Amino acid sequence: MLRLLSERGLSGGVDASGIRSIICAGSKLDTRTLEAARRWAPNATIYEYYGASELSFVSGAGLRPGQQAEQRGTGIGKPFPGVAIRILDDDGAELPDGTDGNICVRSGMVSDGYLWGDDGQALQSFDGWHTVGDQGYLDGGTLHMLGRRSDMIITAGTNVYPHEVELALASVPGVAAAVAAGFADDLRGQKVVAGIVPSHGGVTATQLKAGVEDVLARNKRPLEYFVLAELPLTDRGKLSRELLLDWIARNDPRIRRLG
Repeated sequence: MLRLLSERGLSGGVDASGIRSIICAGSKLDTRTLEAARRWAPNATIYEYYGASELSFVSGAGLRPGQQAEQRGTGIGKPFPGVAIRILDDDGAELPDGTDGNICVRSGMVSDGYLWGDDGQALQSFDGWHTVGDQGYLDGGTLHMLGRRSDMIITAGTNVYPHEVELALASVPGVAAAVAAGFADDLRGQKVVAGIVPSHGGVTATQLKAGVEDVLARNKRPLEYFVLAELPLTDRGKLSRELLLDWIARNDPRIRRLG
């Protein structure tokens, strides 16, 4: 939505110089969106943060006026005041910097639990360190978000998080939105596939491959690309990677394979 506002504002000559703050928490902002928002609203500080209903505010970062948007990948800033972050494995052991695992939080803002419907998995605790199952790693105090473990793709023994693939694709010119998932594959177990909603005109598989070549390691790059008429969304309006895979399997008319 921020990219849509920014790019249409720029093309339509809409003056956004009076905007002082832009705050986003829907997902990690890709470089292209940051650059468009910076050009459209040059006097705004652009904040993005990570949090969850159960954890409240966790970490955040701000791009102030005059600062150039950089290729920050999966980084989502440093902890909010009063918040401590650790990356723990499934046994509760702390992992070193750069090693991905469960993003665990300790703060006075963490929920006590659920009134009903608790399956014991949605909010877990390791000796006072709480997690909702999001995966990530710390690097010099900065939190890097990788996504939910349930979304992880295991291809030829390599763990690939769709969120990282989607961020890379979202920065490719001509891409309005992207969704990645793991499709069953006899050779690799799963293969990385991606659906693209073009921003305008057409986009080719060659352009997409070239756009992620310097951003994603070879084993994380999609092996197949599809053009989507619309994003696969649940009834609640959330992105559904399972629905993307269903569309591919059924040759749904809303999807077209790129050669």
